[in-house]
Amino acid sequence: MVSAVAALAGCGGNGPPMPPDGSLPVPPSCGVPAPIGDGDDIELDPELATSVVPVQCPDGSVYFDSTPAQAFRYAVEGSSTRAVTFSTANDQTAAATDTVIVVFDGDCDAGRVPIACFDDTRSQGRFERRASGTVLASREQRLTVLVGYYYSDVASLGEVHLDVSSRENRGPDIAEAQTLFLDDRVLIWASASDPDGDADVTTLELAFVGPLGELVRVDGYATHRVDTVRVGSRLEATLGVVDVPAEVSAVLVRAVDAAGVASTSSVTAFREDGTFVGITEPCDGAEGPAVCLGELECATTGPSAGTCQPSVTVTAACSSSTPLLLSAGSGETRVGRATVTIEPGAGYVRYPFEQCPEGDIDSFPPRTQGDEAILALTIPEGRWDVLARTSGGTDLDTILYFRTTCGDPESTIGCADDIGAGDYYSALEVLDVVAPPAGRTVAMIAELWDGPSGTMGESFDVDVTLRPVRASGQACDSGFQLDRCEGTPCRAGTCP
Repeated sequence: MVSAVAALAGCGGNGPPMPPDGSLPVPPSCGVPAPIGDGDDIELDPELATSVVPVQCPDGSVYFDSTPAQAFRYAVEGSSTRAVTFSTANDQTAAATDTVIVVFDGDCDAGRVPIACFDDTRSQGRFERRASGTVLASREQRLTVLVGYYYSDVASLGEVHLDVSSRENRGPDIAEAQTLFLDDRVLIWASASDPDGDADVTTLELAFVGPLGELVRVDGYATHRVDTVRVGSRLEATLGVVDVPAEVSAVLVRAVDAAGVASTSSVTAFREDGTFVGITEPCDGAEGPAVCLGELECATTGPSAGTCQPSVTVTAACSSSTPLLLSAGSGETRVGRATVTIEPGAGYVRYPFEQCPEGDIDSFPPRTQGDEAILALTIPEGRWDVLARTSGGTDLDTILYFRTTCGDPESTIGCADDIGAGDYYSALEVLDVVAPPAGRTVAMIAELWDGPSGTMGESFDVDVTLRPVRASGQACDSGFQLDRCEGTPCRAGTCP
């Protein structure tokens, strides 16, 4: 391990003065950054880097204006073009630690613009707050790397390790591609490879063309780059949410490696239109044109063949869900708590990406890492608001969603992600859930955005409160708000 004690000798002080014209302060010199090399695992010390180091990235994002950062120096070796990877996504950095990596060509001097900034990423379809990225560099090139935190709250800063590696980089190849236009998104499947390893093809570059081969802009852009997920021998990618003009007849597709190098040639994928269909509706398989929603699969055998159905594994997972038992709370509320454990590996259900504030719209089918926890919640007769919150564990990034029918993704009527800035736990509120005299069993599903941080499962608590909903003229609690009137707030103990 390389010590970072003297990493930021020149980045201390009170930060750069504001320019007279009021524009963004430029980053100061980073002094003599600590040297790093291939194979190094560097531990950051946030208490050594509390100065203001604002950096404006090529896309306009601003980092380190009030958050800790440390500087390091990397010298490119070898006789060929190299792909240099800097990553905090490792077992030593907690999964929910929000980090940022900025790379400069040469020194970190005033006025210099970084060549790359890496913040939140998606890897194999999962959302990742730990930063990781690759830049293309040449022999004897010197890079300065700033590594730090997105938030400045000391209580939320966890231990961060930076891994460094490089390899010879050669451009990828692409053999064929297929597209499917579904509502407001475009699905792409491609066969591509890279001399440096198939896993190095991380992105597809798309250009839309009309019937005469003319370029057609989509959402104002001539080209789009979308992250890929490898499924079997092919790559999957989704461009969403976009409005594709009707005159688009084909897509030119190129493969792009982790260093941003695209294949020298492209392949043409002619347009095919399709649609999403729900449970029990006719379907045509994973590649359309009628594609099942969420985790539903197009059944191939039995009486339901040719229709969207929950898979055998989803049905089994829902059948073995854990009961969340409720007891009497304050007033007439009902309360319950369950401790859940998310194990490594793949889950069975897909989170409702379009209903969550940070929904992963560019991932299809939407994926999270790790198993999910399915809680069976039996709601007694009446009208209730369902309030749920996650807590406990260490540095966890949770997601909660609510389904009236466990195996039906269209029955999702609520989803919650982060509570607020720097707080990655979840608080969910689902209003006006009605249960008949015999009660109603629903599913509360908890997941982790980026899965367990190691090989062991991660545990946390899910607390649920049922709050009664009162009709006009019924008595209500106007003090502690242990119930809710269906219209305006409780007045003098009676619902208006």
